[in-house]
Amino acid sequence: MAISRVTKFALTIAVVIAVIGVWSLCVQFMMHTVGTPKREKLADCTSDRLSFPLKVRDRHSNYHLVLGLPRAATEPLSFRGEVQVSQSTGLVTRILISSDNTTPCNWLDSAGLAGYILTWSSRTNRGERFDDFLVRGQSYHVQVAFSNSPPRGSSLWISSLGRLGEP
Repeated sequence: MAISRVTKFALTIAVVIAVIGVWSLCVQFMMHTVGTPKREKLADCTSDRLSFPLKVRDRHSNYHLVLGLPRAATEPLSFRGEVQVSQSTGLVTRILISSDNTTPCNWLDSAGLAGYILTWSSRTNRGERFDDFLVRGQSYHVQVAFSNSPPRGSSLWISSLGRLGEP
């Protein structure tokens, strides 16, 4: 039994539409399940003591504190300090930071900065990884005290994974 040219054409169109539909569903699924890197500037390192609020956005995860340095910085990376995160109920955590315990990253490249992760997940002490204590939707107060400040022009950023289309 021969299939007419019209039937073949209609079947070809139906297969193409089905493939496009499946591809579209896959793209939609990936957009809602795969994390998209997000970053937000928290403070410029203009003094040895910084204080700023931190609002943890809903549905983001994998939080890290990142130090951004101007690419033109000529001073060697050498700093030491302490990050204190608190809420109205009291101190949540205290994290020692230093240039000896950073991980370089490209997360701030689009901002024209060299990035250094201060709270990388390889830290083994509970409470040193932001994901250990940050709760989505909560607000925190962060204080940073440098005993040895980072190079001039540095800034602190929060990096996380969010969903495509989220701020």
